[in-house]
Amino acid sequence: MPWYAYDTVTFSGEVTAIEGGVITVNVVGRNSLGDHVIATTTLTIGGGDAVG
Repeated sequence: MPWYAYDTVTFSGEVTAIEGGVITVNVVGRNSLGDHVIATTTLTIGGGDAVG
């Protein structure tokens, strides 16, 4: 999907899992032509050891 200069991208996310202080989030970035970025990320809550 192309991404042209000055085109706005909007990111949104959805929490898909919470397990033992680790949160999994699906992320989508959309521009005027459709989905441009599709990713999954994990977040660690509580200052514990990093995952990965």
